[in-house]
Amino acid sequence: MSFAIITDSTANLKSGFLNLNGIKTIEMPYFINGREFTCAEIESFNDADYYEKIKDGTLVTTSQINPQQVTDAFETELKKGKDLIFIGLSSGLSGSFKSAQIAKAELEENYPHRKILL
Repeated sequence: MSFAIITDSTANLKSGFLNLNGIKTIEMPYFINGREFTCAEIESFNDADYYEKIKDGTLVTTSQINPQQVTDAFETELKKGKDLIFIGLSSGLSGSFKSAQIAKAELEENYPHRKILL
């Protein structure tokens, strides 16, 4: 059985680790004064600066991944004949888990022989 592991960028895993282990990442956006950013590579994310901005009162917000982003990421691997394991941010902290549930329900209809574990 072949499977893929997919996570979101809140996992804060370094790109070398992700690449070595074939783990796919869905980028979660964040906003500073309304300007959108993502953590394409955690090594370039300056967490000290991020938290300093919050302490200084800068408007900093985050956003969940949407169902279409999850569907796209999942389907890429399902088309390769892989089962999926998604490890994301807790449902108590983000709506991203709900997006993963929506994507799973939709994709299970199209890929009934594949397993999608959340």
